[in-house]
Amino acid sequence: LKPGPIRMIQQGGETEVIYISGGFREVQPNMVKVLADTVQRAADLDEAQAQAALKAAEAALHEKSADFDYGAASARLAEAAAQLRTVQQIRKKFGG
Repeated sequence: LKPGPIRMIQQGGETEVIYISGGFREVQPNMVKVLADTVQRAADLDEAQAQAALKAAEAALHEKSADFDYGAASARLAEAAAQLRTVQQIRKKFGG
């Protein structure tokens, strides 16, 4: 799975949106499991903090040093962008 939002429907029918940093999904006949390194309630994400993380990741891509790890820097950029998209989607959908 790529970084981004997941809509979780609990047994009682209650829906919650969570953000994952990426991971794997396992589909069983009676359930779906998501294995992720980072999980955060979308409602707990802070737009200003996500915006700052995005700018920091973009800056890291431009400041290449001798020990620069392009893969890690681009992964941080993708995660920050996904967090920001999640916050904006939640705000747009729920007016928050």
